[in-house]
Parts: sequence; C-alpha cells; structure tokens
Amino acid sequence: MKYVLLLFCLLPLTGFAESYRWTDEDGKVHFSDQPPPGRDGDKAEQIELKAPEPIGQGESVERTRQELEELRRERQKRRQKARRQQKRQEQQLLQECQQKSRRLSVMKNKRVLYEQEDGSYSGIPMDEHEQRTRELENWIRENCRD
Repeated sequence: MKYVLLLFCLLPLTGFAESYRWTDEDGKVHFSDQPPPGRDGDKAEQIELKAPEPIGQGESVERTRQELEELRRERQKRRQKARRQQKRQEQQLLQECQQKSRRLSVMKNKRVLYEQEDGSYSGIPMDEHEQRTRELENWIRENCRD
C-alpha cells in the first residue's frame, strides 16, 4: 500500500520530465514525451514545459481576495449605518411616545386649552375633547411599547 501511494505522489513529477517537439515530412508539428522513432529523432527539439501556476496562489487570486475583503468591509459599514439609523428612529419614537403620554395624562385630568388659528387659547366642546383623547390613546397603543 505504501508503494502505491508513493507511486501516485511521484507520478506528477514525471509528467514534466522531458518533452519533445519535431516536424515531420508533411510539415506537421508534433509534441510528445518520447523522441520520434528512427532518423526523425535527430530533428527533435527537447523543450521544457513549465507546470501551471498552483490554484489559489496567483496575482489574480490575490486581487480577488482583496476585492472580496473590500466588499465585506463595505457591507459591514452599511449594516452599522443601518443600525445607527434604526437606533435614532427608535429613540425619536420613544421621545414622541413620552411626550404624547404626558399630554394624554394632562388631557384626562383636566380640560385643556387649545391654540386657535388667531393665536389665542380657548377650550373646546367636551365631545371634541374626548375625540382627541381617544385618537391620542389609539396612537399610543399602536406606536408605543408598554
């Protein structure tokens, strides 16, 4: 079993050991790992074949890695920005909920004066006051956490 494994390990090394190139009488160019038989063997040129670049180690692969890393950084920045924006929105909603809750508390405990179009303040009919109170309660129920 050891010898079979050793043979498989050494097999790729023999593939690039010797290569030959020659042109036959018809002008066709041939490549082989054996020199041509007979007198054509004198015409054969021994050539050196270079092994292909190992996968995952070339300049283009490094460039691709850098581009992917840049994309990851940009994605992370976008996520952080979205989190900050969401946190700001949550904070604004919390403040608005607190303001409206205070206003509702005042409205339930006493009649409130409302600013009129001319800038003066006056009370409104009780049914309109109750309607505004219900609208405020509904808004708080729909938008605010308990």
